[in-house]
Amino acid sequence: MAGYSRSQVAERTGFPPTTLRFYEQSGLVRPERTPAGYRCYDDTHIELLSFIGRAKGFGLSLEEITELLGLLDGDECAPVQGRLRDLVETKIAGAHAKIGELQAFTVELQRFADTLEVHTPNGPCDTTCGCTTDGQRTVAAPIRTRRR
Repeated sequence: MAGYSRSQVAERTGFPPTTLRFYEQSGLVRPERTPAGYRCYDDTHIELLSFIGRAKGFGLSLEEITELLGLLDGDECAPVQGRLRDLVETKIAGAHAKIGELQAFTVELQRFADTLEVHTPNGPCDTTCGCTTDGQRTVAAPIRTRRR
């Protein structure tokens, strides 16, 4: 049986062998077995792993990738492309939202930095130097993003 070993696939795709093992256990990739029981990957597996790597690069979850792989088995591009478009548009909207949050946070940080230049006491920090208090305003908490 001609093909690629797990280590050869790891080298060709950039996925470590542990990830390849995980993808096999998850049912994403199903390599053949040699008579001796070794995994044997072919070019179709390499292409599939390339698709998975690209989808991961776009921030798609394993669940979303699994759904897309199911659509790929259907031999019709339109459903794959349509679902992929929906997923990517959702990621774009999420990225725009994060950008807005980061811009607002940056403005708040700049305001705070500006207050630090207003008064530097001789001696320890006091209530007007901005180090321990900032009067009426409070600095926004760091943004925590939800993991999907």
